[in-house]
Amino acid sequence: MKEYWQDLSNWQKFSLVFKLICIVLGILFIVQNWQKTEVSLVFAKVELPVMVLMLISGILGYMLATFFSFKKLRAKDKELKNLRENKKDDKNLES
Repeated sequence: MKEYWQDLSNWQKFSLVFKLICIVLGILFIVQNWQKTEVSLVFAKVELPVMVLMLISGILGYMLATFFSFKKLRAKDKELKNLRENKKDDKNLES
């Protein structure tokens, strides 16, 4: 193990220590937020641990953000494509 540690660069050492700290903090966070709470959905009531609710909310938020940024990126791609086509048309008219 000592040889492995010595072979790592400073950045790799920092990265490894940072990841280990994040894992420990994540486990502590999960343990502290494992109490159950009642959630009222439209048609039902569900009892879930707070951590599961936070995880579901985070995943849904990430998915929505990705979807809307993807739509914006596609709109920019279309605009760029139209501008390139217009530029080609302008060059053909000049020739």
